[in-house]
Amino acid sequence: PEPREIPGDEGHHQRGYVATDDGHYQLHDGSIVIASITSCTNTSNPYVMIGAGLVARKARALGLDRKPWVKTSLAPGSQVVSAYLEAAELQDDLDAIGFNLVGYGCTTCIGNSGPLPEPISKAVHDNDLVVCSVLSGNRNFEGRISPDALGTDQAAELDFSGIDRIVMVACGTAFYACLTAKYWFEQLAGIPVEVDIASEFRYREPPIPRNTLAIFVSQSGETADTLAALRYCAGRARIASVVNVPESSIARESDIALPIFAGVEIGVASTKAFTCQIVVETLMALMLGRRRFMSQSKLQQYIEALGEIPEKTRSILQQSDRIRDIVDETVDHDNWLFLGRGYNYP
Repeated sequence: PEPREIPGDEGHHQRGYVATDDGHYQLHDGSIVIASITSCTNTSNPYVMIGAGLVARKARALGLDRKPWVKTSLAPGSQVVSAYLEAAELQDDLDAIGFNLVGYGCTTCIGNSGPLPEPISKAVHDNDLVVCSVLSGNRNFEGRISPDALGTDQAAELDFSGIDRIVMVACGTAFYACLTAKYWFEQLAGIPVEVDIASEFRYREPPIPRNTLAIFVSQSGETADTLAALRYCAGRARIASVVNVPESSIARESDIALPIFAGVEIGVASTKAFTCQIVVETLMALMLGRRRFMSQSKLQQYIEALGEIPEKTRSILQQSDRIRDIVDETVDHDNWLFLGRGYNYP
């Protein structure tokens, strides 16, 4: 079938043709090649999984089926899910449209989807296509599902409707990223924000009002105090995490995990992780602002400004000689006084 035109790139996206035993197909940038209904072991949600079964039943009744180039699977969080799918007679409907049970717990979401059929994989690489994987879990980062599928999408989207308070919890460098982001959430989205150091938050046991969004920030995703604070909020607030390690405990136990793509952290200063955490938190603030009162034109201005960060970073690095001179001039001083206002204060 002819691919749908991609907005903003009409007629210019890459295309590739696939010949299989089932027929000839055309893939293009944005084609979905992997789809999985999955529920992480610690977030297995019967409402979501039963909902998936009901959608499958409706699709089956309408004669709909998966496309032959899409690899599908079903991986619930536990055998309990299978029990109520079978009790509701929904497993047959899922099987009928190709979503067969492949296992329990982390499968497709951690890259265990297995290789794509050879003709599909060859078409992707020969034509340099950016094809997609889609799953219902809370983590789906570029190339994570399959090295052939660099485009990603996740059906698990945090519901921000009704949010009237944000709590941000972190330790160390991530805590300072939260202090900075507090200004943007309040200014861009108009939502009051409380920032807590995780080690105090977990023992203070503060009340968590309804309609609270709790954001946990951690480079490793394994910071003990931050993880304990997250578990305290579980069931009380909607939980998002900003992490660098998608397999981490904090990512797995969040309603949605947002990656920072900082790569391996090799410096104690953590400049790279801090910068990426700030960017992701800014994007969250912009998204909330857009859903509340921000105009599309204003949002576009901020997005364009964020796109200038790499070039501005390069210009600063080009001043390394001048920075070194300043260090040489001040290295013998006993005290430093830093002054800042607004988001420069933290």
